[in-house]
Order: sequence, then C-alpha cells, then structure tokens
Amino acid sequence: MNKFNFNRFIDILKKEWSEYFRAYGISLIVWSCIPVLLWIATLVFDNQFDADSRGVFVCWIVFLAMMNVPEKVYGKVNLQREGVAYSMLPATAGEKFFSMMIYCSIVTPVLVFAGCMLMDFLMYLMPFGGFVGTIAFPSDFWEMIFIVLSMLVVSSVFMFGNMIFKKRKAGKTIAWIFLIVFVLVNVISLIFNDLVSVDFEIQPNDEWIINLVLAMIAAGFYFGTYRKIKTQKY
Repeated sequence: MNKFNFNRFIDILKKEWSEYFRAYGISLIVWSCIPVLLWIATLVFDNQFDADSRGVFVCWIVFLAMMNVPEKVYGKVNLQREGVAYSMLPATAGEKFFSMMIYCSIVTPVLVFAGCMLMDFLMYLMPFGGFVGTIAFPSDFWEMIFIVLSMLVVSSVFMFGNMIFKKRKAGKTIAWIFLIVFVLVNVISLIFNDLVSVDFEIQPNDEWIINLVLAMIAAGFYFGTYRKIKTQKY
C-alpha cells in the first residue's frame, strides 16, 4: 500500500472530518469571536478601529489558529502509545499527510477567517461601537500571494514541529523559531559588517523573489512533515 489511492484518501478525509471538529470545534468558535472582544474594547475605552487595522488583526488571529491547530488535532500521532492507532490507519503516508495539510493549512484558515469576517461585519453593523469601515481584500496581487504564502509557511512549520516534538509542541516550535532567527540575524549581521556597504533594498518588481523564498520554505517543511509521517517509529 505505497501508491496514492483517491478512494482511500477520501475515506481518511471523512474520518478526520468528525475528529477535527471534536478536537477543534470550540477553538474555531473562540477564534471567530475574538473580533467581538475587540469591538467590546472599543466601547470600554472609547476607541475606534479602522478597516485596515482590523484586517491586520484578523490575519494575526488566523496565524495564531494555524500555529495551534496541529497540536490540538494531531498532537498524539507521534506519541509512543496513542500514535500506534494513527500508524495502523489503512492509508499511505502521502494520504495521511495531505489530509493533515488540508485540515491544518486550508480548512482551519478558511473557517477562522470566514468566522472572523462575519463577526467583524456584524459588529460593524451595530449602531454603536468603534468599528469604522468594512474590511476589504488586498487589491495588490503580490500582496495577496505574500499573505497566503506566509500562512502556508506558518502552517508547515508548526505541522513539522508537531511531528518532531512530543510535548508542548507549539511552544517548543516557537522557541526554536526565535533561536534560529536570532542565530541567523547575528550571523548575517557579522557577514555584512565585513562587506562594503551595499544597498540591498527590495524593489517593487522583486516581490516575486520574496514569494518564491516563502514557497520554498513552506515546501521544505511540508516535505519534512511527510517524511516524518512516513518514517515515524513507535
């Protein structure tokens, strides 16, 4: 059973559909209701939030949900006892990976984003409160691609961390991210301090380079997650 089979893939999607909502249904409601808390805060502190600021706020909520969902839904798949049942599922590593990817990287952000946008709009319609204007999608194509790829990077990193760590998976993943970024920033700064000053400013037409790098990072961590599922020992 090494080849990808569409019927088996649909079966595991159906199986994990109910498991997903049992494990993460309440969290989806909580994430979606956070804009309501922000709206209440505008009443308490007599502040206003424009549409652009709230759009950024919603994106951060989606990012946080994507960090949290792998551990909440698939947190036991690499554990010695609980993970055995996952390894016994009649599905290949590829089928398991794509199912995990769909729920962590597609279903979760879509549901959280839709829920937040709905609650934000309902709060905007209230005759009182500090929500000004309605949130609109970015009009710039590359900006939209950048946001989507950034979300995929976040999702792929935390999916990989979920398969690597045994406990406190999201927290340890965040800690390692900070450590790696700290080391990289210091190494890069040391290298460039020894070079002649050069202007490395990204030009508007070079946005595709950033997006390509993000796509490569996401693909690398997704592949690492797939390999960990395939080679997981119990």
